[in-house]
Amino acid sequence: MDKRLESLRASQDPLLTMFAQKIDTASFVSNLILPEVQVEEMTGKIPVFGKEHMRIHDSERPTKAPIKTMPLDDWTTKDYGLSMYALEAQIDVLESAAAKKVTDLEKYSVEQLRHSLELQKEKAAVDLLSLEATYSADHYVGLTNDDYFNNNDSDPISTILDSMETVRGKVNRLPNAIVIGHEAFAALQSHPKILSRIQYTQTGIVTEELLSAILSTKSNPVTVRVGTGLYDNNGVMTDLWGKRVIMAYNKSLAPNGMSKYDNSFGKSLVAKGYPLAAKYPGAQPVIDNVAVMHMYQQLITNKDAGFCLYNVVGTVSEG
Repeated sequence: MDKRLESLRASQDPLLTMFAQKIDTASFVSNLILPEVQVEEMTGKIPVFGKEHMRIHDSERPTKAPIKTMPLDDWTTKDYGLSMYALEAQIDVLESAAAKKVTDLEKYSVEQLRHSLELQKEKAAVDLLSLEATYSADHYVGLTNDDYFNNNDSDPISTILDSMETVRGKVNRLPNAIVIGHEAFAALQSHPKILSRIQYTQTGIVTEELLSAILSTKSNPVTVRVGTGLYDNNGVMTDLWGKRVIMAYNKSLAPNGMSKYDNSFGKSLVAKGYPLAAKYPGAQPVIDNVAVMHMYQQLITNKDAGFCLYNVVGTVSEG
């Protein structure tokens, strides 16, 4: 790692860094589609996966015969380069004097900074996942009137299952991670065909857990999350995930459960040890600064392993 970055890491505040890393960011759901993978270096190469795991190779070895070679001809790499994202907050000595504990004021500042950085990271992920170029040609599908989730005659579960099957046909794996936009989820919650499926369940209410159960198999547990985040778009509060359903296959959904060599639709490469928090004197003696720094890159590693349904809610026309 660059010596200047090593110096920066050495100057971090260990207690504030520990606090920053433990802040609950569960409301940000992009890590389900682009799981975080820690890397040691700022730049390097990462595997881009093909169909080598779907081929049946002749592996039988007669006595004293050489072991046959399985060519990894689809396994290529792409370059990555992490970017730094950092924000600082100023604390006036008068604010410090008024606070019961200076550490509480510092922690509050760190929490606000971390939230802002995560919101930017989530928005960047949504922007990437909303692009047609992010997916294989037939993995980016917009719905029309008959299939809108808010059309009572549509069949949203079949639409999602068909999309999952398209992914399986390309990578021999069903998607195991699904993010549903808030507006799309609201339509599912009132859809008569889904309500009829769950009328005898304990809750009788459409939840993330119930949708996960409907879409899961024993060999492929599916995690469904609803993207409820908003952002200020020039004074207009705007849904981050919109009218989309985004699904992906990722080898592991556990936090820090993957390496850069594991097959997945995409990844969020994060510099090891980040995010960091630091505090340092301001330009004036009456000001102290608290900063949070993150370093990452979001990228796609297997276009075939993802699928985007967009415009899943719309104005339903009769007849």
